[in-house]
Amino acid sequence: GWSLTKCVYDQTLGDGTTPAGWASQDAVHVYDELYLTNPHTVGMHLTGYRGAHANRIRCFDLGGGAIANTDGFRFGCVDSFFSNLDCGGMYTGNAFYVDTYNSRFVNCKGWYGGKNGFHIVGSRNNFSSCEAQDNIQHGWLIDGIYNTFASIAADSNSYDYSPSGAITGRTYNGINLVGGGNTIESFAAFDKNESARGIRQVYGLYIDNAATQCVVSGHSSSNFTAGVGLEATFDT
Repeated sequence: GWSLTKCVYDQTLGDGTTPAGWASQDAVHVYDELYLTNPHTVGMHLTGYRGAHANRIRCFDLGGGAIANTDGFRFGCVDSFFSNLDCGGMYTGNAFYVDTYNSRFVNCKGWYGGKNGFHIVGSRNNFSSCEAQDNIQHGWLIDGIYNTFASIAADSNSYDYSPSGAITGRTYNGINLVGGGNTIESFAAFDKNESARGIRQVYGLYIDNAATQCVVSGHSSSNFTAGVGLEATFDT
């Protein structure tokens, strides 16, 4: 057998046309083994093309405390592949802001975000073995539709660093499901109450009344109010 690596196979003819059955080629940029720290802006922003591959990348300590919306990863390139991405220490933004479609995320973690661990506004994406931990807002804020989630975790979110004797958080949930048509299989949502700081994550899973035609299964325990919450007007 044989294999090709780091190659581009371009079927464009000498006159600039392409043979029947071939479309124009995508960029397929590859990003691998990067450490992005203290950039005072978005850590990595990919958008405007298809077929990106990003692997083994860490974003850490972003924003400097005063710059708004310093997301760690901000993805808008469709039909792409993201794996082994790790983002923590955002002062004001999300660890992951996902505005892409038909992309795949495997083994990714968002932690200590100034907003959400994962804010998903795109649709038809797949997430597997990903975790949101100790973010100030929701672990997972799912606004997009028709996404699929398998083996995801929401660990001790809604943590705003306030001391146990004067808690000002307890506002956000582990998984906040808003968009319809999503499938969440085998989730875990809990608050570990680290160093007796107080349980902050309000619901492990909270389902908005707009989240219709969803399939959800998993485990939720040790949250402040309850394992699962439904918006008051939710139609069961």
